[in-house]
Amino acid sequence: MIACAAGRGGDERVQESGTHSILDMTWVLDDGEEPGFGTLQRVTEAEALARVGVARPTRAHVEALEPLAEQRWFGRYAVLHDEAGAPNELYFWGFSGD
Repeated sequence: MIACAAGRGGDERVQESGTHSILDMTWVLDDGEEPGFGTLQRVTEAEALARVGVARPTRAHVEALEPLAEQRWFGRYAVLHDEAGAPNELYFWGFSGD
C-alpha cells in the first residue's frame, strides 16, 4: 500500500467529511489488497481483458471500465495506452462521498 500526500493535515471539516474529489483518496492498493475507505486500486490486465477484450486499454475503453468502481469512498485507476500500445496516461474514477 502506498500513502498519498492528500488527506494529511488540513482543515478539520475536510478531514471529517472529505472534499468529494480525488483528494479524498489516500492509499494506492497493491494488487490483491482489499479495497477500503479512501483507497485506489489499479485495473489489472486480467480485468481489462475481461471487460474490454484487451490487456492494454485505451481512452476508447474508459466507459466500459467505469463499472469496476461501484462502492463509495473507493476509486480505480487505469493505465491508458496510445495507438502503438505504449502507456500514455492515467485515468482515475470512482466515488468519493455520498
